Amino acid sequence: MAAGALFAVIGARGADAELSTWLRGLSALFADNSPGEAPVVVAPASATLRLLAQRPPAGRTCADVQFGGAAAVLEPVAKDPTGGFLESRLHAVCGLAFEVTAAGQARYVSLLLHVQSGKRVRSEPPPPALRGAVPLSGAASWSIVLPRRSTEPFAYQLTLIEAARPIGAEAEALRQGPPSAAAQRDLARKGINVRTISHIARN
Repeated sequence: MAAGALFAVIGARGADAELSTWLRGLSALFADNSPGEAPVVVAPASATLRLLAQRPPAGRTCADVQFGGAAAVLEPVAKDPTGGFLESRLHAVCGLAFEVTAAGQARYVSLLLHVQSGKRVRSEPPPPALRGAVPLSGAASWSIVLPRRSTEPFAYQLTLIEAARPIGAEAEALRQGPPSAAAQRDLARKGINVRTISHIARN
């Protein structure tokens, strides 16, 4: 029965570029359920997250961007062969921008930053559309400023939470860190999709 349902879902998704990643997560959820417990199937995520490095324009410096009003050049952070993000170099990065896009129907989205080491110079809080209380339609971005030099790398995780309803309470509960596997399954049962990515910027 489960196998039939699985193939039905695969057929519905077609040749989606993210199918293999989605299937790995689905397989893990099937494997983690206790005997006799109905498997939890997470609805495919519709919001996309882009990680962008802020660099100074030609002939300018990060100081010009951070204090002089020069517009930063945004470049996507390169990915490694496994789909993770390659490390960035602090001396060449003025800051980072996180861009979330909800294509089609509006979604409630919350983006949480969990710093594991290092410090930010300064940053504004996420915009309302990335705090889970108002629906996001289209794109919204959030930027942070990084120091040029640091004795330790700036290592962090981003947790992206999305659903078809307001999720401010659930986002607040995850403010201290990404959810455990059990907590993620519980959120999935409530129709809430959670994804976490990691990235490091070092000297």
